[in-house]
Amino acid sequence: MKELTLVIFKPDVFEQSGIKNKIKDKFFTALKENGLEVIITGKKFRFTKEIAEAHYGHVKKYNNGAEIYRDTQEFMLSGDSQPMIVWGEDAITKVRGIIGPTRDATTGLRATSESAIKDSPKNWVHASGLAKGADPYAEVKEELLRFFPDEYWQLVTDPKYSGFLKSPSFMAEWV
Repeated sequence: MKELTLVIFKPDVFEQSGIKNKIKDKFFTALKENGLEVIITGKKFRFTKEIAEAHYGHVKKYNNGAEIYRDTQEFMLSGDSQPMIVWGEDAITKVRGIIGPTRDATTGLRATSESAIKDSPKNWVHASGLAKGADPYAEVKEELLRFFPDEYWQLVTDPKYSGFLKSPSFMAEWV
């Protein structure tokens, strides 16, 4: 099924000279190889405490969650991030494969990030559908509405994307 998913380049992508372009090049090459496309790229922005709480607050319920949340919040407030919407066949699963696991990454884009070396929130990229035990479609919808509220409603009315956004697995009652 063709899907939408949210991707966010995190502050560490923008911290080191040259890293941003290398990560972006690898990511966009992998998207193309997987038949995926970025349909909307948002402006760079800085997370606020409120956005960090809304976006990452769920991690508090996991083992060492309060500590992980604190470190993640501090990191996300430290610099610019950039969101984008990716579209294509099995986009949620394919993007997750491209970026690799959240922590202890040995595969994917994150395998060369700080998260591969130690338990760190510095792992370059966020992708929707990663929360433990969460419905990936509900997570995508929530995150699209958080970072692209106006664009979300335009996508709902576009026949190319509205089938996904209105599908039963995407919780049609939210639309």
